[in-house]
Amino acid sequence: MSKLGLKLFVVMLIIGLGGLLIVSIIINYSIDLRFRDYLNLERKQRLEELATMLDERYSVQQDWQPLIELTHNFIRTNQIPVWLLAKDGSIIYNSSLMNHNVNGMMNMMRGRHNMNFNLNNLPIKNKERGSIILKVNKEVYGELIWQKLDVKNGEDKLYQYFRNKTNKAIIISGLVVALFTSIFSFFLSRKVSNPLIKMNQIASKVAQGDFDQKINVKGNDEIAELGQALNNMTNKLSHLEKIRKESTSDLAHELRTPVTTIKSYLEAISDGIMPANQAIIRDIIEETSRLTALIEQLKNLAEAEKKGVHLKLMPVNLSELLKRIIKNYKIQANKKNIDLKSQINENIIIQADKASIYQIFNNLINNAVKYTQYGGLISIKTEQQEEKIVIKICDNGPGIPQEDLPFIFERFYRAEKSRNRETGGTGIGLSITKELLKALQGKIEVESSEHGTIFQVTLPL
Repeated sequence: MSKLGLKLFVVMLIIGLGGLLIVSIIINYSIDLRFRDYLNLERKQRLEELATMLDERYSVQQDWQPLIELTHNFIRTNQIPVWLLAKDGSIIYNSSLMNHNVNGMMNMMRGRHNMNFNLNNLPIKNKERGSIILKVNKEVYGELIWQKLDVKNGEDKLYQYFRNKTNKAIIISGLVVALFTSIFSFFLSRKVSNPLIKMNQIASKVAQGDFDQKINVKGNDEIAELGQALNNMTNKLSHLEKIRKESTSDLAHELRTPVTTIKSYLEAISDGIMPANQAIIRDIIEETSRLTALIEQLKNLAEAEKKGVHLKLMPVNLSELLKRIIKNYKIQANKKNIDLKSQINENIIIQADKASIYQIFNNLINNAVKYTQYGGLISIKTEQQEEKIVIKICDNGPGIPQEDLPFIFERFYRAEKSRNRETGGTGIGLSITKELLKALQGKIEVESSEHGTIFQVTLPL
């Protein structure tokens, strides 16, 4: 059994046995309280029957002798300690003297009566007494005192028998519960811990670089969700690893191409094969510019990732900034006969880093113009929602494949695998955009289909 399984097993066993212990304590307490009340209630009912007989006898013959005989016979049958008192509180009958004959008891009672042997001389306390008033025609002639049962002192054999049987039942139940809990917790702990152990093993392999691991997810509980999250993480890491390898190759190609071209020109000039004329110099300058642009993008990406601590926040008129960027791309859009439309609210003021905001929307609009086909349509519109502003950049280009959508913001990732600089790009622009928005506490979302792509940027006002 695993460490986690053992812990679950012990915890469940403790909970099961602890619950049984609490129940047994409550049951025993209830037995002490309720069973005593039950026995005393039953005793009181029998004594009320005796009191009814005494009242009937006294109404016919107002003499204590038949009452004492009746009480004496009752006590011999029921074994309940009672005292029969006269109206003035003197004791007429005492059950503790029941071993004497009735006549002798009467003589003893008369003697004690003369000695003022009354209620204050009883050997039981007030809280241990029960009392029934004796009366005929609403006139009190005496009182029947009886001793309440105290089951804690073991005065009742029925109670002791019942309690012993109950405790035995609790012990047997405890053993059954312990056995059942042990078996149940053992299998449950294995069921819970086995998937977690497998996930731990898979996570260890993933940490070592093996991203081809998958866990078989069953059910819809939190463990299944964790397994699905692990699978999703593995899939993404696998894609990212693929992107990393491809981006390394792409970056090497992007750097190698202009450097190789420049080197070739310079070697040709140096060997006298090619003259250093204006055309050659322009080609060298063009390749150098491409190389410089790539290095600048890499620098921008690095700066975007640390923008969070270097933001220069100030009020920025987003409306004016968007209009200026759109104006800059009008000529490029006209060359492809693209209809570049805008619906921008006036005077949208946000607190942001102006250079970062410009770079974000310059990247997005540039991509829209680049990927929209000849004669296409691009629309940029803004919408205010409570304390935030939403900017949508829509085009009717070829769209982004669904399998590429989750990864387009990863550095060097290109849905267009072509190395054509006009369409493929370097795969850095959207990475920069996402990092800058993260620093500005904004977010970017994308929807795409074969009918076009929508980038939605949300910024706090």
